[in-house]
Amino acid sequence: MIAAAPRLRRDLTVSRLETASGGFLIVKHPVSGRFYRFKEAERFIAEQLDGETPLDVIRERTEEEFGASLSPETLKAFVQNPTRSGCWIAASRRRNKIAAGARRFAATCLYLRFAFFDPDRLLARLVPRLRFFFTRRFLMVSALPILVAFAITFANAREIAGDLPRLYQASAILPFLALILVVASIHEVAHGLTCKHFGGEVHELGFMVMYFQPAFYCNVSDAWLFPEKSKRLWVGFAGPYLELVLWALATIAWRLTEPDTWINYTALIVMTLSGLRSFLDFNPFVKLDRLLPAERFVGTANLRRRSFKYVGDGIKRLLGFGRRLRVHISQRERRIYLVYGLVATVSSLSLLSFGLVRLGS
Repeated sequence: MIAAAPRLRRDLTVSRLETASGGFLIVKHPVSGRFYRFKEAERFIAEQLDGETPLDVIRERTEEEFGASLSPETLKAFVQNPTRSGCWIAASRRRNKIAAGARRFAATCLYLRFAFFDPDRLLARLVPRLRFFFTRRFLMVSALPILVAFAITFANAREIAGDLPRLYQASAILPFLALILVVASIHEVAHGLTCKHFGGEVHELGFMVMYFQPAFYCNVSDAWLFPEKSKRLWVGFAGPYLELVLWALATIAWRLTEPDTWINYTALIVMTLSGLRSFLDFNPFVKLDRLLPAERFVGTANLRRRSFKYVGDGIKRLLGFGRRLRVHISQRERRIYLVYGLVATVSSLSLLSFGLVRLGS
């Protein structure tokens, strides 16, 4: 055993969430911006970490509090767990620097991310001026053009398909890139404004490449600190919905203007771009936004990563070289991870295959 436990940071931001599988705490690190999840027993142990009390004393207190045995090895593994040690003073300094660097640049073969700047102050000034967009009146007003746009799309599907070749020209590259910048910025700012409207902080706005496709992102992880599920859902829903409104307005403009005008051409680009993005954004099995509405609906953070790990571990066990699960997972979580993991895997492989085929052609 370790002689004395590390000390819990006192500047952590803590919020309690209630889910179908029970309550837990969401903890935000003040420097790295990382989030941690603690169940009741873990919370109790963390609160005992004062830097002076030996771990064997903490173990005895925990056993008395919850009426269950706690082995020294389990307690030691919890305190030394690298995914939680950012909350302890003894192990946080060096990790904070590493985490800060990782937030600026993170990359894999299919995922590259680079943060541009901290938009928190800008969003704080914009929220009071844009309160209309957070009212029921805006939802009622915006629903009408969306319905009209769907009717136009179904009624003119062949004409739209025949108009798309206008975009396969060298002259379309610059306006297409410019409109991508505008539309994507509006989309991500909508996430950030909604998070800020509900009292969260937004300290990261940047650019990413995912599945060989360029995209912008806004880090609204503070939404996990909102106790109300409705607020967490609105933060994830704001960007796709506002882009759906842009698609609707562009579709109506395309229908009402002459084909040889610049307004018609711009509307065609926006309706094509926003239409494809809306299809992907409302697909809960594709990793586009850091906080998926699906995650907030089922009350599980990192749903995609956890599901992939669960399915991957299951495949390893079937093949005979995986270990039996040691961490308790409820039956509800098992069903969610299994279904989501399998469907998300098929969706991701399909998109990746499609992107490679298009790239090859």
